[in-house]
Amino acid sequence: MKKPPLVSVNSVEELKKILFLQGTITRAVKTEVLAVAIDTQNPEKFIPAAKALLAKYAKHPTLTEFSKNPKLTTLYKWGATFGVTALIGILIFEGSKVLQISASEEVRRIFLLLLKNLDRAGEEISADVNAMNALESLIALSMAYGIMIRKKEKLTLTSVGHRVLRHLTDAARFIEEMGQVHTKFQAEKAKADGR
Repeated sequence: MKKPPLVSVNSVEELKKILFLQGTITRAVKTEVLAVAIDTQNPEKFIPAAKALLAKYAKHPTLTEFSKNPKLTTLYKWGATFGVTALIGILIFEGSKVLQISASEEVRRIFLLLLKNLDRAGEEISADVNAMNALESLIALSMAYGIMIRKKEKLTLTSVGHRVLRHLTDAARFIEEMGQVHTKFQAEKAKADGR
């Protein structure tokens, strides 16, 4: 059974509006992180402040939750998924660069797989040594920002971590869906132009 789309897009103008909102939210989050960095000017103060910022965005509804219950828009601002995605990019993936670890596409895939596995506990993760070293750094950063914790020698997602996973999963689905919508509109334009 095919899932309903996260966001209904019926025209090129609607697609442009949605992508504009995505960009606006992403830029706003970057500005918030910069403000936190300027206000704290100290890693010991920055990490708790950034952790609180991530928790603030993560607690808001995901795109899936909005699509299932549109009335949520009367209670919450739409688009927190973009904020969570930007924060993970800044705090975890960009943070790994500070540690001189490259967060390659493979590492990003493994990170998402790690979150999913911690969410349901089961599958093993395999990767090359460099990816595993990078993953260790990502785990350390994730623990610092409250996404996961270590309990009795096992990693587990926090409540924020579960929310982050849902937002990241929706972000990946959103990208796929918007790509399909874009392709559909290009095909319609080509057909209308007689190509």
